Amino acid sequence: MTRRTVLLAPETFNLAETTRAIQVARALGDRHRCVVAGYSERYAGLVRDAGLEYRALQPRLTDRQADQLLRVDQMRGVRHPFDVPTVRARVASEVALIRELDAAAVVIGMTLTQLVSARAAGVPLVHVKPWAFSVPHLARLRHVPLSGGTTPAGRALDRAAARVTRAVAPHVTARPRAFDVVAREHGVRLPRPTVHALEADLNLLTSMTGFVEDVPLPPGYAHVGPVFARLGGALPDAVRSAVEASTRPVVYLGLGSSADRRLVVRAVRALAAMPVTVVAPVGHYLDAPTRARLAAELGPHVLLTDLLPTHEVLPLVDAAVLHGGEGTVQAAVVQGVPFVGIGLQMEQRWNVDECVRHGAALAARPRDVGTPRLRARVAAVVRDPALRAGARRLQGLLHGVDGATRAADEIHRLVTSGRPRGEESTCTP
Repeated sequence: MTRRTVLLAPETFNLAETTRAIQVARALGDRHRCVVAGYSERYAGLVRDAGLEYRALQPRLTDRQADQLLRVDQMRGVRHPFDVPTVRARVASEVALIRELDAAAVVIGMTLTQLVSARAAGVPLVHVKPWAFSVPHLARLRHVPLSGGTTPAGRALDRAAARVTRAVAPHVTARPRAFDVVAREHGVRLPRPTVHALEADLNLLTSMTGFVEDVPLPPGYAHVGPVFARLGGALPDAVRSAVEASTRPVVYLGLGSSADRRLVVRAVRALAAMPVTVVAPVGHYLDAPTRARLAAELGPHVLLTDLLPTHEVLPLVDAAVLHGGEGTVQAAVVQGVPFVGIGLQMEQRWNVDECVRHGAALAARPRDVGTPRLRARVAAVVRDPALRAGARRLQGLLHGVDGATRAADEIHRLVTSGRPRGEESTCTP
């Protein structure tokens, strides 16, 4: 077998995308050379720590620009760094690297400039992405999680929003003008509707859908299942000892990379006021003075830490409070841990709602943090045996599904055959 080079290009300011790329590269690395490239240094260190080859691309994405993109993703802002000179420079940098590596495929998360670059370089593009709001999901969409669905009026609103979204989304063009300008410069024509512009030659769906229910897919799609962080290194002894010695229920607080410092502080304080031990790997949101002040204020039953190997800590906890990102939700589901999900944007709300539907979670909103509503939900996921049973049932449905290996198999098939999956792209758990 000829070893080829696969370029993985996550947005390295996004923790879930970066760790997903690491897992896929690890699963693919015994068959092909894997190179990871990114623009932000925020989580690039995780790639290097994993022993993977990393290329830092120019123009470098600053932390301020990364925060802008996160706000756009959460519909809390419209400012973005993608003007014509920036997109032009990024595409030039990406095309040059693809050609230097003689890459056989480019694997992305939401590195949007690669939608132009891979096509300009004539290389197959693989998009590792959630099921939520993908083209096949939009075709089946029956509700949009706007209201929380707790009242008849709210559920009616969510169904009406789904009808509008199904009708409108396939026709909407919503992207910075720079992408079309630079695409034309390279002889690439992006489809006008944004949902179709985000389509790749091979689309790998990392969601639970397809394993918990049979969902047929169009050509060029495959269900691979959960791909989430398995950070290297052991769980620190101090954390393990504190958890094992706790006489209180243990709650894990996981807010990924799409929260902000204010929400983190509110969430930590809210949990600290409850009779639970809290494991909170949120140190990446806190400067040293804030972290020291919080640690002194909250006491020893709140463990403020840096990022932890989630797959090692979750089996030790009773429940979790999560931001709804696909990676953290999947990690909890695979370990059978019930949780409260605080969706920060629409896809995250959908991830949470799917687990609520299976009786494994409860939903909350950011505005609930610090209120009796959130405390009541946390108390329920800690104590309610029905929620724990629901989490275990969902865990059983995903038993043995290795999303990273399945994704690597699909990429290997594409690289060696030159063809994406066709009509056979349906779930075969």
